[in-house]
This record gives sequence, C-alpha cells and structure tokens, in this order.
Amino acid sequence: MMDEATYQNAVYLFEQGKYEQSFYEFKDINNYANYKDTSSYLEKSEMIPYHAVGETVKFGQYEWYIIAKTDESYTLLCKDIVENRAYNDKKTDITWEKCTLRKWLNEDFYNGFTDDEKTMIAKTKCENKHNSEYFTKGGNDTEDYIFLLSLDEAEAVDKSIRDASTSWWLRSPGNDQDYAASVNYDGSLDHYGGIVGRKYGVRPALTIDLSKISE
Repeated sequence: MMDEATYQNAVYLFEQGKYEQSFYEFKDINNYANYKDTSSYLEKSEMIPYHAVGETVKFGQYEWYIIAKTDESYTLLCKDIVENRAYNDKKTDITWEKCTLRKWLNEDFYNGFTDDEKTMIAKTKCENKHNSEYFTKGGNDTEDYIFLLSLDEAEAVDKSIRDASTSWWLRSPGNDQDYAASVNYDGSLDHYGGIVGRKYGVRPALTIDLSKISE
C-alpha cells in the first residue's frame, strides 16, 4: 500500500508538470521495488526541461547534448559519431535536400526509434543558407525529423561539444557544389569541407517536443 501511494503521488506530480519532484519519487521507489512502470517514467524524466543547455540526456539508444532549448522543445546533438558515411553516394553536385545522407537519417536512422520515441521527435524547419565564404548554393529549405547542423548552428555550439576526435559532416555546402562543410577533429569549423563521396562521421541532431513527453 505504501508503494502504491508513493507511485500514485509520483504520477500525479508528473501529470501536473512537477517533473523534478516526481523524478525523485519515482527514483526512490524504483531503487528498492522497481514498482510497475517507474522505469519508464524515469526514462521520460531524463528529457524534462529542468536540464540546461550543455548537459547530456539519454534518448533512444544514444546520449545527446542539449544545444538549445525553449519552454516547448530541446534541440539535441548526438554526443558521439553514430556511423561514418558519405554525404552522398555519388560524387556529384548536390544539396542537403537531395543528398543520400538526409534520406538515410530520416528513414533508416529515424526508424531505429520506438513508436513512443518517434511521437516526441518534432519536424524541424531547416534553413539551408549558401556558404558564406564560397557562396555555394545551400538549396531549398527542408523539414526533417533528423538533420545535420548547419555551419551557423554548429558555430553557436561550444567548441568542446563540437570536438569528436574525427571530422563530421554539416548539412551546409562546402567550397564547391560537390563538397559539404564539416567540423574538424578538434572542433573547428571547415567551410571548405570534404568531397561528398568521402566518408566522414555523422552526428545526428533532432528536436524534442516536450509536450509529448508526458503523454
């Protein structure tokens, strides 16, 4: 009865939006009883908006940096390289809209999340600007569940977060239309970039709709 009372109070606090209080109630009961679906609530609590920009959270199979937040959403960047892949399967003039890496991220990678996790992932409007140094065309703006950061978005992220010990792709164009911009192994931005058929690291980004967490 005591376990049930604690559980019901924790659920009530969660549904009232008192996430931090509910988190500690669920954590307490889970530590000694693993009661009902407390583990599921604890996983949801990992995404609740008392976390700060720069902190990490677990979502799906991966750890993510919170790189931006509002009252309604988090923007997350995967902490690690998930794969080494080409920006596009063929060396050709290409933009983010048409590249095969975008297709892979929004199909294969996206489908690696559970249905519950997918409901939390919001479509993100991606602005695809021209390269400011080489004036290469960025192409049409897109809407993506999973995306790569642009040069501007990556520049706004702390360099220590950008450091992945290997080069990784950005969605912005590079010095020519068959190049894409990237981040160097030390976290510095590379506007020149790499040829699109070359394999660089992939660090996906996504937006979490915080209103969907408690559903």
